[in-house]
Amino acid sequence: MKYLSNILFLTIAMAYTSLFSQVAFQDIEPDSALKLSQHTRQKLLIDIYTDWCVPCKELDKHIFSQPKVGKFVNENYISIKLNAEEPGGKLFCKTYEVPEAYPTVLLLDEKANEIDRIIGLIPEEKYIQILRDYPKRSSIMVSNRCESLSTRRPY
Repeated sequence: MKYLSNILFLTIAMAYTSLFSQVAFQDIEPDSALKLSQHTRQKLLIDIYTDWCVPCKELDKHIFSQPKVGKFVNENYISIKLNAEEPGGKLFCKTYEVPEAYPTVLLLDEKANEIDRIIGLIPEEKYIQILRDYPKRSSIMVSNRCESLSTRRPY
């Protein structure tokens, strides 16, 4: 009996660790993510993908599943996934002028200003470096790159 309870405990512990060691993407629309971002004062990370995109699957498997990346992103960002081929995704990609290059990860501030974007696959350490440096770049890049989504949001 004790053996079974130990196995059950280890199984639950492994599932818990696995669940919280990867990026926890919210299953919400961009507008809801923006409201949540404003409420929590966290930045937005939006993973734009397609179902047929092999590099998108590799990003999930090799970057977003890594404990270091998951921990950092979950503590600092509201994260969502957006399929570029679905109606909402197409509109979002048009609004942010996302080219048909996947995966594309957009980093936005609480006002939906684009701060940076990552196109394609890059090593885990580079991802973490870009995400950590993001607040340092935000005030410079907002004025140089994009206007607020609130002034151009068609959805």
